[in-house]
Amino acid sequence: MPPGARGAASADRRHVPLASAERAVHRRSALQQVIACGPGYGTISGVPTLRIAQEAAADELLGRDPLALLLGMLLDQQFPMERAFGAPWLLADRLGVENLDAAALARPIPRN
Repeated sequence: MPPGARGAASADRRHVPLASAERAVHRRSALQQVIACGPGYGTISGVPTLRIAQEAAADELLGRDPLALLLGMLLDQQFPMERAFGAPWLLADRLGVENLDAAALARPIPRN
């Protein structure tokens, strides 16, 4: 390979990380619109207050209940984001519980 051609290929490779860095900046700015960082952190250690479900009660549940956050992420694969992340709150509300418990959800319903 001629030395000039190799240098051109190296220059092209050096440009790719710059494009990746620009994409990362764009992703971060989009994420900052969803996550409100600051003094209002949720109660899950290291998880900022989330503003995803477009409902304050649903967002508060996502910030304090790891199972609710996991269920929202799973549902996000099939439903629009706001509906998916609001579903754990709707489930907890219908069950009449403050926090979702995987063992309680898996327990069979007693039949009379």
